[in-house]
Amino acid sequence: SATVTPHAGVPQSGATGAVVTGEMLHVGLLRYPRGSWSQPHSHPNEQFTFVVGGALRAEIGSEPFLVGKHCVVHVPAGMPHHLSAAGDADALVVTLQDSRCEFMG
Repeated sequence: SATVTPHAGVPQSGATGAVVTGEMLHVGLLRYPRGSWSQPHSHPNEQFTFVVGGALRAEIGSEPFLVGKHCVVHVPAGMPHHLSAAGDADALVVTLQDSRCEFMG
């Protein structure tokens, strides 16, 4: 009952990876290339992003954060945000969003 999108891209960030969509949840395994920076955006579904490797720079609303390996950032529904790889390495993340809306990364 799940749908797999093996070569998902997140155009506003340059992140690439795969997304699995179930009845109620999107789960994306994404890689943000070092030096990438997503355009500020928002979406009607909340988002949790767990950093598997590397680190992320995040701006949620107007608050900047550094999200290290094995840490999670939460983006409330409708909140403007953008993410990027921090440092000299790519960032590998697992992103979860509810599936009432399209996956936005």
